[in-house]
Amino acid sequence: MLRALLTLLLLSACLRAVERPNVLIICADDLGYGDVGCYAGQRIATSNIDRLAREGVRFTDAHCTS
Repeated sequence: MLRALLTLLLLSACLRAVERPNVLIICADDLGYGDVGCYAGQRIATSNIDRLAREGVRFTDAHCTS
């Protein structure tokens, strides 16, 4: 009985993990809006970040108080 319960719990956890979206937050110091290629930056080659932006969602409107 216990084995069946553990199996069901593991299966339900796996099914819930598939439904969750993947979220990636990149935190960098002194990185400006136009420094990466997906936001029209040309100084530094950011091919991996550009690929992630192409295949995902980009946030283009954010506000910060300082």
